[in-house]
Order: sequence, then C-alpha cells, then structure tokens
Amino acid sequence: MLYDIGIALAGAGLFLVLLVAGCFYGVKRFAAPFLYEAADDLAAERTGLVLGTSRLLRGSAAVNRYYRYRMDAAERLYKAGKLPVIIVSGSGRQAADMQRSLVERGVPEPVILPDRAGSRTWKSLRNCSALSGERGITVISQRFHNERAVFIGRMLEMDVIAFAASPVTGMPAVKMFVRELLARVKCVGEVLWWRAFRRSREK
Repeated sequence: MLYDIGIALAGAGLFLVLLVAGCFYGVKRFAAPFLYEAADDLAAERTGLVLGTSRLLRGSAAVNRYYRYRMDAAERLYKAGKLPVIIVSGSGRQAADMQRSLVERGVPEPVILPDRAGSRTWKSLRNCSALSGERGITVISQRFHNERAVFIGRMLEMDVIAFAASPVTGMPAVKMFVRELLARVKCVGEVLWWRAFRRSREK
C-alpha cells in the first residue's frame, strides 16, 4: 500500500517537473527569434509597450531596479527614433509613475499613452493592440518577461517583438525566476484554452 502511494507520488512529482520545464523552455524557444538587445536592430515606427512594475520596492523608499531598467530601455529606444508612441501599462499607480518618469527623462508627454488597466501581461497586450491599431508592438521589459509576452502576443496573432531591459541580479532575480516558472505554466494553459475556444466558435 505505502509502496503504491510512493510510486504514485513520485509519478505525480515527475509529471509536474516535466510540465514546468516543458512550459518554461517551450516558451523560451518559441520567443527567441523575436527578442532584441540592440536598439539598432529594431525596426522603427512600432508602438512601444512598457510592461508595468512598482516604482519602489515593497515597504522601502528604494527604487525597484526592474522599474528603473525598463525606464532606461524605453528612453533609449525613443531617443533612438524607434518608438513614435509609448504605451505604459500597469495596475494601480504603475502607469502614472512610468509616464511621469519618462517625461522627467525628456520623452514628450503627448507621446506617452497610459494604460491603467494592465493588471497582467495578457491584458496589457490586448489593450495595447486596441490602442496601436495596425502598428506592430515592441514590448519593453526584462528578457524573461519578454519571452512570455512574445509567446502570448504571437499566439494571439499579434505582431509582437521585444526589447530587453537590463537584467536584475541577486536574490530578487531568484524570487522572480520561481514566480516565472509558475507564470509560464499558467500562460501556456490560458493560450491553449483560448485557441481551442476560438476554434470551437469558428466551427
């Protein structure tokens, strides 16, 4: 009896490991051709989409490095002439904070469109697609986040590429990696469900 339970638990554990690893590396491989790290390699006249994160670390007055590096990247692309429009997408105060930070860095306020309903990557992409019209989207975030955003966007049949902000190292990166493992399983499941649902409605 105990042996059978142990075998079942081991099998379930192995399945979960394979599921998480498959989703993680599957998304990574799918997104790779659409990821950029050099501004010169990007096409111009695309809508920039900066994915939201909090400006300050929780319970601290210190600036969140994920936030600062995304602002650095958005500023660099705008000043390189790559982004005629920048959508800053997030929940709560995130969109307003990003808009203010970019204006302080010399990006004209009329160029920046705040999306205050971007509570998750999926919603940010859908909202950006509605605002940008037929123009392609350049997502701006850290590489791990870009991989997932490109996967979601491409699976939703959007013209999405991504530009990598500088990575964050240390313990915050370890915590984010664990969170990303679970986020990828969720996003793969949601995309598969969405595509199956759409096919069923087209029949």
